[in-house]
Amino acid sequence: GSCVFLIGAGLTATGLKYWGGGVFCAENDLSRSAAFGGPQMCTGNGDVVLSYGAPEYFGLGLSVLIFLAFVQVVGSPFLKNCSVALALFFGYFVAGMSSYEDPASGE
Repeated sequence: GSCVFLIGAGLTATGLKYWGGGVFCAENDLSRSAAFGGPQMCTGNGDVVLSYGAPEYFGLGLSVLIFLAFVQVVGSPFLKNCSVALALFFGYFVAGMSSYEDPASGE
């Protein structure tokens, strides 16, 4: 029990970096801020160019977490066993259906 807890605690920092927009962006944001001034945009996420910790990334991660909790509360034992995979697929679906374009740019 304690070994599994320690593994989960060790992975928490990585999970939070991914939640904010990616590990590369999180680890390089502070070093680039000193060189270029201000938060830099992350370009390592395909066509999406957002800064680290953008509300879009936070909302996507929060929707996955809420879906995971929902399945754990109301799901059958089989769904509870598959809850992590189902939550990830839900996140892919939400990301695919979302638009990450800036409404002010007119694109």
